[in-house]
Parts: sequence; C-alpha cells; structure tokens
Amino acid sequence: MTRLVSVILLLGVPGMSAWTDIDEVQRLISRAEHTSEPRAWAGFLMQADAAAEKLEARKPGGCCGYRCVRVGSFNLHYRYNEIGGSENYQHDLLQLVAQTHAGTPEGAEALVRLLPTGCQTIASDWTPYFRTVLGILESRPWRALADARLTRIRAEAYETWWSFSKAKDGDPMLTDMGLTPKDFLDGAAQARERAIAAYQSNADAAVARRLRQLLAGQDTEQRRWFCGGD
Repeated sequence: MTRLVSVILLLGVPGMSAWTDIDEVQRLISRAEHTSEPRAWAGFLMQADAAAEKLEARKPGGCCGYRCVRVGSFNLHYRYNEIGGSENYQHDLLQLVAQTHAGTPEGAEALVRLLPTGCQTIASDWTPYFRTVLGILESRPWRALADARLTRIRAEAYETWWSFSKAKDGDPMLTDMGLTPKDFLDGAAQARERAIAAYQSNADAAVARRLRQLLAGQDTEQRRWFCGGD
C-alpha cells in the first residue's frame, strides 16, 4: 500500500503503461543496487536511465517546475518545459555513471548519451554549452581514454566556438541570446586549431568537408553544441 500511494503522488493516476515503466526502472535499479561489479552497476543504471525517460509527463508538476521521483536509493528529476509542453528528464543516472566512472568505457558510453541532452539537463544559463562540453572532455581522464566518439564531440565543440566567431551580425541564434560574433572572438583561433587537430586524429569521410573549411579558415556553420532558448 505504501508503494501504491507513493507512485500515485509522484506520477498522478497512471495508466497500465506508466505502471510498467516505473516497474522496469525499479527492477533495473534494484539489480544495480545488488551487484558488486562496477561495470554491471553502470550498465544497469544506464538501462534504468533509458526507462526513466518514459516517465516524463505532459503537465506541470512539483516545485518550481521540477518533479522528483524516488526509486530505490536514487532521486530522478523531471523539469517541465513550458515551450515544449512536457517534462525533460534530467538523466540523473547517466550523470552519476559519467561522474563515478570518468575515464572508463562505461563512463564514456554514459557521456555519449548524456551530452546531446545537455541543453535540457547539464547546460548553464550563463555559459555557452560548447564551453561546458569542453570543460568536461578536456579533463585528464577523458583525454587519456581517447574514445573516438568523445574526440569527435570535442572537435565539434571547438568548431562551434570558431563558427560563432565567424557568424554574420544579426545571426538569429545569437541575437535571441543577446550575443554577437564578437563575444566569441577571444580564443576562437585556438579553438579552430584544436578542432582541426581533433578531427585529424580521427578523420573520416563525414567530416572531410568541414575539415577542409577549417583548414581554409572558413565558417563551417557548426551549431550543434549551443543552446538557443529553452
């Protein structure tokens, strides 16, 4: 009865699918809590994180736009997005695995899944997201791992920095944030060099055109690692 009341309070009166989803999250978290093998623990939590995303609601709930769901020993957070009209799960379990397994293959897997969600999860309102990404990926554990996927993301983040420094005045993505290309000039030349080095260390056909543009000092119009608006 206690569990029933708890879930109703957190999720509202759910349909059969919602019950199935919360049960799956609980099952996977329980498996994580009962294993002593670090890689298995990380694997179960990443699976639980994917299942937890299905618990997003399409109506506001909780305090200040956040809703907290307690499952086992973990708190899962959901932030309501007024523009999207639904919640964004904050991927608490991916964040935990990436932090506790920094510099490991399982940590890299968590980070590869987490970073693309960053504008709804780990991004700062005051820092361009590419800087947040670089602050993570330039740390010693991740550089030492030399994961090709993270190297590609690091290159794209530096490329984003360079690209904004070369943007046209009035670029809507910048003006919406009260910024101009001049705000990105400091460090942009070095960002271009680092993007080139990262791409060349793991070059493939998909980036060949952008690499040529970078080598020529041109704007590649890379925008992936930037958060514009909510």
